[in-house]
Amino acid sequence: MSGSEVDALLDELRQQGWESYVFGPRDDPSAVGMAYRWQTCADVLVLHAEDEATAYRMPLCPNADLFAPEIVSWHYHAPAEWTIRAVLSLPRP
Repeated sequence: MSGSEVDALLDELRQQGWESYVFGPRDDPSAVGMAYRWQTCADVLVLHAEDEATAYRMPLCPNADLFAPEIVSWHYHAPAEWTIRAVLSLPRP
């Protein structure tokens, strides 16, 4: 896996309208989050490093925290490239 592949996949998420979040200092974040809100749920991606990322689909309940869900309907954890590919391949809810 190369950083350029991950960068290209992240560009695809941005082009699809995913929101970006940075955890920690912008120049040295501890994690980067991305989320896409559907009408009733959200797809969320959390990147810790190129070799560690998590994605999940969660219901959009009142006061739901995108990055601390109480319940998820789908979850995936793997290196960044495969996690991004997995979340991009999810069917529409």
